[in-house]
Amino acid sequence: MVHCLAGDRYGEKGFAIGPILLIVAILAVLTMAFASSNNSFTVSSSSQSNKVVASTVMGQGSDMRTAADRVISNGFLITDVTYTGAATQADLFSVAGGGTAQPIPPAQALTSTSNNYSFITTAKMNGVGTAGAASLAVVLPIKQAICQQVDDVLFSNSTVPTATASANSLDLTGAAAAQGWQEGCIQSGGVYYYFKLLVPA
Repeated sequence: MVHCLAGDRYGEKGFAIGPILLIVAILAVLTMAFASSNNSFTVSSSSQSNKVVASTVMGQGSDMRTAADRVISNGFLITDVTYTGAATQADLFSVAGGGTAQPIPPAQALTSTSNNYSFITTAKMNGVGTAGAASLAVVLPIKQAICQQVDDVLFSNSTVPTATASANSLDLTGAAAAQGWQEGCIQSGGVYYYFKLLVPA
Protein backbone atom coordinates (compact mmCIF):
# COMPACT_ATOMS: atom_id res chain seq x y z
CA MET A 1 0.00 0.00 0.00
CA VAL A 2 2.78 2.41 0.84
CA HIS A 3 4.51 1.67 -2.45
CA CYS A 4 1.36 2.38 -4.40
CA LEU A 5 0.79 5.69 -2.68
CA ALA A 6 4.34 6.78 -3.39
CA GLY A 7 3.83 5.90 -7.03
CA ASP A 8 0.64 7.93 -7.13
CA ARG A 9 2.36 10.92 -5.67
CA TYR A 10 5.15 10.67 -8.24
CA GLY A 11 2.60 10.63 -10.97
CA GLU A 12 0.90 13.69 -9.54
CA LYS A 13 4.22 15.58 -9.51
CA GLY A 14 4.85 14.74 -13.16
CA PHE A 15 1.33 15.72 -14.10
CA ALA A 16 1.74 19.18 -12.47
CA ILE A 17 4.43 20.13 -14.99
CA GLY A 18 1.91 20.20 -17.86
CA PRO A 19 -0.18 23.14 -16.60
CA ILE A 20 2.98 25.05 -15.74
CA LEU A 21 4.31 24.68 -19.29
CA LEU A 22 0.93 25.72 -20.66
CA ILE A 23 0.93 28.87 -18.53
CA VAL A 24 4.48 29.70 -19.68
CA ALA A 25 3.45 29.26 -23.31
CA ILE A 26 0.41 31.49 -22.87
CA LEU A 27 2.53 34.19 -21.21
CA ALA A 28 5.03 34.03 -24.08
CA VAL A 29 2.24 34.46 -26.65
CA LEU A 30 0.75 37.38 -24.70
CA THR A 31 4.18 39.04 -24.44
CA MET A 32 4.73 38.76 -28.19
CA ALA A 33 1.25 40.09 -28.91
CA PHE A 34 1.81 43.06 -26.62
CA ALA A 35 5.17 43.83 -28.21
CA SER A 36 3.65 43.69 -31.70
CA SER A 37 0.75 45.90 -30.63
CA ASN A 38 3.15 48.38 -29.05
CA ASN A 39 5.27 48.55 -32.23
CA SER A 40 2.15 49.12 -34.33
CA PHE A 41 1.07 51.89 -31.97
CA THR A 42 4.50 53.54 -32.24
CA VAL A 43 4.40 53.48 -36.07
CA SER A 44 0.84 54.80 -36.08
CA SER A 45 1.72 57.60 -33.65
CA SER A 46 4.75 58.59 -35.74
CA SER A 47 2.67 58.69 -38.92
CA GLN A 48 0.00 60.79 -37.26
CA SER A 49 2.63 63.18 -35.90
CA ASN A 50 4.12 63.60 -39.40
CA LYS A 51 0.66 64.43 -40.76
CA VAL A 52 0.20 67.16 -38.16
CA VAL A 53 3.62 68.68 -38.89
CA ALA A 54 3.08 68.51 -42.67
CA SER A 55 -0.32 70.17 -42.29
CA THR A 56 1.26 72.97 -40.24
CA VAL A 57 3.86 73.64 -42.94
CA MET A 58 1.22 73.65 -45.68
CA GLY A 59 -0.99 75.93 -43.60
CA GLN A 60 1.84 78.42 -43.31
CA GLY A 61 2.38 78.21 -47.07
CA SER A 62 -1.30 78.95 -47.68
CA ASP A 63 -1.17 81.96 -45.34
CA MET A 64 1.79 83.36 -47.27
CA ARG A 65 0.00 82.78 -50.58
CA THR A 66 -2.99 84.76 -49.29
CA ALA A 67 -0.67 87.53 -48.10
CA ALA A 68 1.03 87.67 -51.51
CA ASP A 69 -2.35 87.93 -53.24
CA ARG A 70 -3.16 90.96 -51.09
CA VAL A 71 0.14 92.65 -51.90
CA ILE A 72 -0.20 92.05 -55.64
CA SER A 73 -3.80 93.31 -55.52
CA ASN A 74 -2.36 96.59 -54.21
CA GLY A 75 -0.67 97.05 -57.58
CA PHE A 76 2.83 95.75 -56.76
CA LEU A 77 4.99 93.54 -58.96
CA ILE A 78 6.82 90.36 -57.94
CA THR A 79 10.06 92.33 -57.68
CA ASP A 80 8.41 94.88 -55.35
CA VAL A 81 7.38 92.34 -52.71
CA THR A 82 9.34 92.35 -49.44
CA TYR A 83 9.32 89.93 -46.49
CA THR A 84 10.84 91.84 -43.58
CA GLY A 85 7.74 92.98 -41.74
CA ALA A 86 8.34 96.60 -42.75
CA ALA A 87 5.21 98.73 -42.40
CA THR A 88 4.57 99.06 -46.13
CA GLN A 89 1.85 97.84 -48.48
CA ALA A 90 4.46 95.80 -50.37
CA ASP A 91 5.47 93.66 -47.39
CA LEU A 92 3.92 90.24 -46.85
CA PHE A 93 4.17 90.49 -43.08
CA SER A 94 2.89 93.99 -42.45
CA VAL A 95 -0.66 94.91 -41.48
CA ALA A 96 -0.77 97.37 -44.38
CA GLY A 97 0.51 94.78 -46.82
CA GLY A 98 -0.05 91.05 -46.69
CA GLY A 99 -1.56 91.22 -43.23
CA THR A 100 -0.18 87.91 -41.97
CA ALA A 101 2.36 87.15 -39.26
CA GLN A 102 5.80 85.92 -40.25
CA PRO A 103 5.64 82.13 -39.84
CA ILE A 104 7.99 80.08 -37.68
CA PRO A 105 8.47 76.62 -39.20
CA PRO A 106 7.66 73.76 -36.82
CA ALA A 107 10.88 72.42 -35.30
CA GLN A 108 9.75 68.83 -35.95
CA ALA A 109 9.90 69.49 -39.69
CA LEU A 110 13.45 70.81 -39.79
CA THR A 111 16.76 69.04 -40.30
CA SER A 112 18.52 72.03 -38.71
CA THR A 113 17.32 74.71 -36.31
CA SER A 114 18.82 77.30 -38.65
CA ASN A 115 16.47 76.34 -41.49
CA ASN A 116 13.83 78.89 -42.41
CA TYR A 117 11.63 79.93 -45.29
CA SER A 118 13.44 81.50 -48.24
CA PHE A 119 11.72 83.67 -50.81
CA ILE A 120 12.67 83.06 -54.43
CA THR A 121 11.84 85.81 -56.93
CA THR A 122 13.32 83.85 -59.84
CA ALA A 123 11.46 80.57 -59.34
CA LYS A 124 10.67 78.61 -62.49
CA MET A 125 7.56 76.47 -62.40
CA ASN A 126 6.46 73.67 -64.71
CA GLY A 127 3.17 74.22 -66.50
CA VAL A 128 2.10 77.10 -64.27
CA GLY A 129 2.23 80.74 -65.33
CA THR A 130 4.39 81.97 -68.20
CA ALA A 131 6.88 79.30 -69.26
CA GLY A 132 10.46 80.17 -68.30
CA ALA A 133 9.46 83.42 -66.59
CA ALA A 134 10.31 84.26 -62.99
CA SER A 135 7.70 83.50 -60.34
CA LEU A 136 7.70 84.24 -56.63
CA ALA A 137 7.86 81.16 -54.44
CA VAL A 138 8.87 80.18 -50.93
CA VAL A 139 11.01 77.15 -50.11
CA LEU A 140 11.90 75.38 -46.87
CA PRO A 141 14.37 72.51 -46.34
CA ILE A 142 12.58 69.81 -44.33
CA LYS A 143 12.94 66.21 -43.21
CA GLN A 144 12.34 63.46 -45.75
CA ALA A 145 9.46 61.92 -43.78
CA ILE A 146 7.63 65.26 -43.61
CA CYS A 147 8.32 65.91 -47.28
CA GLN A 148 6.83 62.54 -48.21
CA GLN A 149 3.81 63.27 -46.06
CA VAL A 150 3.23 66.59 -47.84
CA ASP A 151 3.21 64.92 -51.26
CA ASP A 152 1.06 62.09 -49.96
CA VAL A 153 -1.54 64.57 -48.69
CA LEU A 154 -1.50 66.67 -51.87
CA PHE A 155 -1.12 63.99 -54.53
CA SER A 156 -1.69 60.64 -52.78
CA ASN A 157 1.88 59.75 -53.71
CA SER A 158 4.79 59.81 -51.28
CA THR A 159 7.44 59.44 -53.99
CA VAL A 160 9.28 62.76 -53.92
CA PRO A 161 10.36 63.94 -57.40
CA THR A 162 13.80 65.32 -58.15
CA ALA A 163 14.19 68.94 -59.27
CA THR A 164 16.68 71.79 -58.94
CA ALA A 165 16.46 73.72 -55.70
CA SER A 166 18.44 75.38 -52.94
CA ALA A 167 17.87 78.04 -50.31
CA ASN A 168 18.16 80.58 -53.15
CA SER A 169 16.63 78.87 -56.16
CA LEU A 170 13.77 76.72 -57.41
CA ASP A 171 13.53 75.26 -60.91
CA LEU A 172 10.86 72.66 -61.69
CA THR A 173 11.14 72.85 -65.47
CA GLY A 174 13.06 69.57 -65.64
CA ALA A 175 10.79 67.72 -63.23
CA ALA A 176 8.05 66.04 -65.28
CA ALA A 177 6.45 64.66 -62.12
CA ALA A 178 5.99 68.20 -60.78
CA GLN A 179 4.15 69.56 -63.83
CA GLY A 180 1.30 71.81 -62.79
CA TRP A 181 2.37 71.83 -59.15
CA GLN A 182 1.88 75.05 -57.21
CA GLU A 183 2.83 73.42 -53.92
CA GLY A 184 4.61 70.26 -52.91
CA CYS A 185 7.90 68.68 -51.98
CA ILE A 186 10.87 67.96 -54.19
CA GLN A 187 14.40 66.72 -53.57
CA SER A 188 17.64 68.17 -54.87
CA GLY A 189 21.15 67.00 -54.07
CA GLY A 190 19.91 64.81 -51.23
CA VAL A 191 18.03 67.68 -49.57
CA TYR A 192 14.23 67.74 -49.35
CA TYR A 193 12.38 71.01 -49.94
CA TYR A 194 8.82 72.11 -49.38
CA PHE A 195 7.77 74.85 -51.80
CA LYS A 196 4.72 77.04 -52.33
CA LEU A 197 4.09 79.24 -55.35
CA LEU A 198 3.10 82.69 -54.08
CA VAL A 199 2.83 84.70 -57.30
CA PRO A 200 2.94 83.04 -60.74
CA ALA A 201 4.80 84.77 -63.57
